[in-house]
Amino acid sequence: MAMVKNERLLRRHRPLQLLCRLREQILRELGFRDIFKKVKDEENAKAITLIENVVDLNDAIEDEGKRVENLIRGIFAGNICDLGSAQTFEGKV
Repeated sequence: MAMVKNERLLRRHRPLQLLCRLREQILRELGFRDIFKKVKDEENAKAITLIENVVDLNDAIEDEGKRVENLIRGIFAGNICDLGSAQTFEGKV
């Protein structure tokens, strides 16, 4: 049954997304609710102190297209970090 479910997931999701979902599913089944909670809380606390400045910097971009592009770049950068690609920022990729 699990194999059929995994095959359906493969058809609907890209491999990296599937691996992330499977990892989360396995961790939950083993009783690990969020093994990164402490790190997330610490990083969120740091980010909160920066958000006002980031918003001000983005609002200062006069060209609407560039302002939107800046927001999108920030979203992508955040998602890369969320997937654990610290090597990207260390120049290893």
